Amino acid sequence: MNTTGEKHKPGNPWHDLRQRLLRTVVRAAAVISVVSLIMAVVMTISAGTAFMAGGVIALMPQLWFVLRGTSPKATLHAGGLALGKFSLSAAGFALWFAFVPTANPVLTLAGTATALLLSAVLMAGER
Repeated sequence: MNTTGEKHKPGNPWHDLRQRLLRTVVRAAAVISVVSLIMAVVMTISAGTAFMAGGVIALMPQLWFVLRGTSPKATLHAGGLALGKFSLSAAGFALWFAFVPTANPVLTLAGTATALLLSAVLMAGER
């Protein structure tokens, strides 16, 4: 058994990759949360919230993509998965700025960029 309690399915060639990608997303979310908390304490709560929102806007579509894109049938819908991921990101930004129009766009984008870069670095460390 692996860390998620699932049995390894020999018929799914994506299993190991899926586990590494899930670990990467969880670790990136943990780092974004800690940085957001520090920003909220040192700067302002709205600064920490904007940074966290940016990280969530990047990581939630990534999580969706990992869960949907690491199944045996995923290759049949690769284009749709990519389009879905970008659509979820765009919707996340639209909703965030629609509901919080006073949000700091620089900190929101910094949270997004940090989450994306952190995911890449953490995934490289998984090798």
